[in-house]
Amino acid sequence: MLQYEKMAPVNSAKIKYETDRTNKEFIEEYISALEDYVSSYNNDEYKTKIEELKKELKRLK
Repeated sequence: MLQYEKMAPVNSAKIKYETDRTNKEFIEEYISALEDYVSSYNNDEYKTKIEELKKELKRLK
């Protein structure tokens, strides 16, 4: 149950990001949500996604 609750912000941020992949705020929100989730639940896939998003954000700045 708690893990499901932690996924809600990740899913919300992912939807925003997929709507506009060039919006820096959406990327930052998605990174933050993933980092919060990963701090509680180890997920290598999400750790990889965080690194990809950080690189993408640097390209946009």
